[in-house]
Amino acid sequence: MPYSSFDPFGDRLARDLRNQLSQALAAALASGQPDPVLAVAAGFRPRLAAVHLDYLDRRLAGYTTVLGRGPVTDDSGWWQALAALWEQGLFFEVHELIEGRWRRARGQERAALHGLILAAGALVHREAGHDAAAVKMAGRARALLPRTSDLSPSPALPGLLAAVQQALTAAFPP
Repeated sequence: MPYSSFDPFGDRLARDLRNQLSQALAAALASGQPDPVLAVAAGFRPRLAAVHLDYLDRRLAGYTTVLGRGPVTDDSGWWQALAALWEQGLFFEVHELIEGRWRRARGQERAALHGLILAAGALVHREAGHDAAAVKMAGRARALLPRTSDLSPSPALPGLLAAVQQALTAAFPP
């Protein structure tokens, strides 16, 4: 089957590549070493079409930048990693990284994290051309993002929130 675009919503290979890379990135962030990501990449590379290889190479470049900041060893490092992922445009990875913490969170923290997940998801859907879903998610994100004052303080948090708001405004003007 010829592939014209990277479509994890309609292409199983693309979805598996995206998901497994993202899972490996979480392990790589914890160790500060790229080995888990490189192992996934090596396993997929021989069977990938050009469009998948392009995605893989772009992701690896972004991951290298983020991993260059060192291992995530505490809460502040976690927020710094999120900000770095966002800065690299790795919105699916932001979504995935937040999701684990969101599942354990309660109350306003859970709502605020959900807002960040929705913001990242809106941009993932926008990239895929799913505009209706993206607009809906962006609206829901905007409603929850004011609750971020309940999140643990980190020097990276204000910059991340500003970048999230800026991206939502640029992609989905109010």
